[in-house]
Amino acid sequence: MPPEKYNSRVDIHTFHKFLTHGTAYVKYGYVEKNRQVMVLSEFLVGKAYTFYTRSVSLDPERTDSKRAHVVKLFNGLRPSLRKALLHEHMNPEYTSWKEMVHEAEYQEMADNVDLQGFSGHGGQTQSNHSNCYNSG
Repeated sequence: MPPEKYNSRVDIHTFHKFLTHGTAYVKYGYVEKNRQVMVLSEFLVGKAYTFYTRSVSLDPERTDSKRAHVVKLFNGLRPSLRKALLHEHMNPEYTSWKEMVHEAEYQEMADNVDLQGFSGHGGQTQSNHSNCYNSG
């Protein structure tokens, strides 16, 4: 059963319904991966279709290539970093390269924070409370 037409209306339920039904339509309709976006574009109207024609349809191979690079980057990260990215809603199927790299760098810095204490004047200090943060 094909999805209802989507017009980019800002309504999470309408958008989620389009994604769910559209995904099922191409998956269970056995549409080849490289044709799925094009097939779903038939169900876009208004601003959604305009976005598709301006951003995706002009160079679908480049769009697929960009997505493949983001997925490859994500899959190459250590598991704890992938988990942190997913926790921040950084799905490699939908997140841009720039957003993924930015958030991965941020998460990497967060993972490397030394919790021994910080004086606030450019140097670390010993703290009686450091055991609260570091269990070993």
